Amino acid sequence: MPGGPGAGEVRGTVHGSGLSLTREGSSALTVVSASGEVDAATVASFARLLSSAAAEAEGSLLVDLDELSFLDLKGYVALLNADRKMRERGGEVVILCSRPTIRRIFTARDPRGRLRLCP
Repeated sequence: MPGGPGAGEVRGTVHGSGLSLTREGSSALTVVSASGEVDAATVASFARLLSSAAAEAEGSLLVDLDELSFLDLKGYVALLNADRKMRERGGEVVILCSRPTIRRIFTARDPRGRLRLCP
């Protein structure tokens, strides 16, 4: 988190059904981290956390998917919805994703690069 230890505020953690979600925030950056799988059993939790983070974030929303092993289409749609909310408020969503299997979803569904992927 920017500003060192203690600068961010843990806003929520969800565990269960093969998915772990964490949300942290500061005044300039909100981070949502996901590990495990976003599938039919877990997508509702993923979508809810993204939606609330996008509605409340100031500045940028970083979604860390580096520990995610599976992302279904509804999870991708939840990311698009969060991106739309952030853009409406003058913010941005940045997705951290280095796993080739997850990145392929973005390449196939978002060939114009609407969603910002790093690295």
